[in-house]
Amino acid sequence: MRGKCLMIRSLIALVIAAGVACTGGGVDVGNPRTGTVSYRSSAERVSGAMVILSKQGADPGWGEEQPCIPDEGIGICSRPIYFDTTYTDDTGAFRFDTVYPGSYVLVAACDGLLALEYVEQRAFQDGEEVSLYLDKPATVQIKTYETYDTSALHFRGVRVAGTGFTDVADETGEMVLRDVPEGELDLILYRSDAVSMTFPSLRTEAEKNAELYVDPVMPVSYWTPHPSGYRDPLGRPYVVETSIPAIEGDSIDHFKDGKPFDLRISFSHPMDAISTAGALNGFSDDAAATIQSLWWEGGNVLYVSLCVADTLGSCDTSESRFRAGVTYGVTIDTTAQTSFGVHFAHEATVRFIPEP
Repeated sequence: MRGKCLMIRSLIALVIAAGVACTGGGVDVGNPRTGTVSYRSSAERVSGAMVILSKQGADPGWGEEQPCIPDEGIGICSRPIYFDTTYTDDTGAFRFDTVYPGSYVLVAACDGLLALEYVEQRAFQDGEEVSLYLDKPATVQIKTYETYDTSALHFRGVRVAGTGFTDVADETGEMVLRDVPEGELDLILYRSDAVSMTFPSLRTEAEKNAELYVDPVMPVSYWTPHPSGYRDPLGRPYVVETSIPAIEGDSIDHFKDGKPFDLRISFSHPMDAISTAGALNGFSDDAAATIQSLWWEGGNVLYVSLCVADTLGSCDTSESRFRAGVTYGVTIDTTAQTSFGVHFAHEATVRFIPEP
């Protein structure tokens, strides 16, 4: 049994508007590119799905993406990019004729479901098919490491490479790509000086949120992806989540294996215990705080206990552990590294405030 596509809700803005029905012809343009479209959930072939083939790259005569900053407002512009459209037949198959060698993006859409694949077309290529699997869309959030400052170099917009999925930065510098296909997406970010930077293969999953922390003055190798699902073992580490026990005044009553702790920090990757311990520093608003003890649960989870330090940096037992309403926490500097030797790209900070 094969599915029939009835309605498109979301697709590339350059080509389709919301609500276009998954029926119609399109134009086949021979060196062919062929493939099929199926539902990921059932592997059932889909007829009537729209498929867009767009050119990605800078081959002479084809055009390429170019960032531009209008005199008024914020925008992302591009020179014309080669594209063509077609629809899947009753067997869920599609075909583009006369596709010249180069790098392309294939996007399929039907009934609010999306699929995307980056493909390379070679000369005299015949009989090689690409399979596109429709699934529910994903979301990508892009945040800057530093405080957003419109007077300094900053990012103004983002595009999924080779497509019309775009967003512009808000007043905090954050950009959100909603309803994008799942997969490994190449993201092009446009700086305020009209320079573009490309981050390759950010992994997204259906109905999940992926994040990318960026820095406009650092190479993309220093950016930190928070992908959906699988994480690259050689990727940049980051803090996934922190757990802070309820603290009332000077007392602390949260224990792990019989030992009190103030912070539980989960990392994205197995960490090197020695370098990471040395990268931690305690702080507080009104007094010097220091790390009293720490221990690991596996390679990813760290438990930390703090205390108020005396003039020599040791725990001052004459002082109360914490004061209500005062901010305490730890910083993790860039000497922290994974078991594979990959360092933090930027310092991370974890804070808590004891309740009165």
